[in-house]
Amino acid sequence: MKKIIIFIILTIIMLAGAVVITNRSIVNQFAKEQARAEEVKKGITYKITYYTEGKLGLLIKVEDSENGIETIKYKNENNEDIILSTNGKNEVTFDYPIIKDGDYNFSYETTTGEIVQKVISINDEFRKNIVEFTFQQETEIQTALTLNYNKENLYKDVTSKFYKIGKNATIWKEYKNDLRLDEYQLRENNAVNSDGTITIAVRQNLSDGNIVEYERNITLNTKDIEAYREQEIEISGDSILKCIEDNAIETGNYVLNVNGKKYAAEVYNYKKDATYIANSEEVYINDIKCNGLGNSSDDKKMLIIKYNGNLTVNENSNVIANTTKETINGVTNLCCKKGMFVYCAGTIENKGKITMTARGTVNQEGEDVFLWKNTDGVYEYVPAIGGNGGTAVKSYYDGAVHGIAGTSGERRGTGGGGSGAARHWIDTSAWSGAGAKGTSYSGGAGGGANDVRHWDVRNSEAGAENGGAGGYGVASYSSGHGATGGAGNPGGDIHLYSYASGQKGADGTGGLLIIYANNIKNTSEISANGVATTVNGYSTGGSSGGGSINIFVKNLFENEGQITARGGVAGNGGSGGDGYAIIGNVNTGTFVEKE
Repeated sequence: MKKIIIFIILTIIMLAGAVVITNRSIVNQFAKEQARAEEVKKGITYKITYYTEGKLGLLIKVEDSENGIETIKYKNENNEDIILSTNGKNEVTFDYPIIKDGDYNFSYETTTGEIVQKVISINDEFRKNIVEFTFQQETEIQTALTLNYNKENLYKDVTSKFYKIGKNATIWKEYKNDLRLDEYQLRENNAVNSDGTITIAVRQNLSDGNIVEYERNITLNTKDIEAYREQEIEISGDSILKCIEDNAIETGNYVLNVNGKKYAAEVYNYKKDATYIANSEEVYINDIKCNGLGNSSDDKKMLIIKYNGNLTVNENSNVIANTTKETINGVTNLCCKKGMFVYCAGTIENKGKITMTARGTVNQEGEDVFLWKNTDGVYEYVPAIGGNGGTAVKSYYDGAVHGIAGTSGERRGTGGGGSGAARHWIDTSAWSGAGAKGTSYSGGAGGGANDVRHWDVRNSEAGAENGGAGGYGVASYSSGHGATGGAGNPGGDIHLYSYASGQKGADGTGGLLIIYANNIKNTSEISANGVATTVNGYSTGGSSGGGSINIFVKNLFENEGQITARGGVAGNGGSGGDGYAIIGNVNTGTFVEKE
């Protein structure tokens, strides 16, 4: 009996071992089959190699690593049957041009006689998916354009990306990050089509030198923004602030009549809360640079942005006036706005910049700007004339004489421009350029620097009045002599003789900034600074004067940031005079100058 039990146990052990061995063999075989299946590549795929000017190219790939490819069949552009004998190859690729929409049939036969087919349908849906991009409302006033170029199954590596916005756009602009568009900018630059859409074209350059591009009309997300009204409407009030506060102001052109004095204005009316998110690159609409608020015309008007709700300016975002597309003083992108007035019926929370730095009005005479009338009848106003420009200098001996600073503005006035430095040698001398006085709409332009010797002795130029160009600099004799132009609209040129060195002056002057809100919380920057001109290392031109900042609040004002209207400072040229920054409570009539 004992022997029988032992025999049974041994039999069970042997059977269990056999089962384990059999299962292990099955598992190993399954793993081999799975690995083999994973290695098998079979079918017809494609990539887009180019798409431009309506022409589309595909790279067709046929793969069959299991049985091999005997023949490939398709029709060419003339609808003729093409049969390629491939002699059992496992992979074949070939270029295929598409000349019109339709269904394109591709097939191949394996060495075992199996037929594999693929139909590629070229239609509007296909073309929309060639280049993926989104146009999505991001805040109450901004729409983000995002270009997504990561469709690895459709086309080859992308080396660079470009965009055009507007039907009339002709110049491709490089795209690096999301673009945020204000719908008023789209309307102002004629980018809105008659059917309410905008035309967006995108392009990608491929690593093989080919191009993929696509154009599409996109429906705007916002429906409650009215078109800009061109016809002027005159409204009256005892101050500019009251004109805006006491009247139903919609988007369009206005004339503000303040006790018989008239101010032309362009107004933009935002009816909801507004939030600005930063653009990390400049936006171009119909080839026009939109680097601020307001239109890009050269009309001399005050820019008024009216926010009926609250205004939030996020980090790295700018609330700043736009420049013009027109050529003025030989250049484009100068500011023609006669100041920027930010009016907010709610609360302003500024974590970015509200600024008119380098946005002084070009070629505009000053005038008294009546901002607010106190209960005692005394006006808070920006005077027509700001600080004086620095006087020209001359060096009579070896060495350099520093330029003279412009004087600071008083009682809301802007600063004057600095004069250029002078550096002369041994036997000759000439004058640098004087700075220009400030106006209500611009800090003064800087004068040009001077550095001459022996021959080509010429005086430098003064900064132009009324927010004009910086004065040109003059340098002569050798590479050891140099000068720069003064800062202005634009920066002054440089006249060089013999082997002297030099550079043009920097662009810009301090502008006029007006802010009103029920409450203001500033944790970052409110500014209207002048511009430091270019430094050459020998004689530096004068810098431009600071602007004028005028803040009015009804209730609460909190400031943990900077509020500045400083003049520019550079090298040995004269500094621009500081402008004026003042904060006032309209309920209490208390106004405090900001140091």
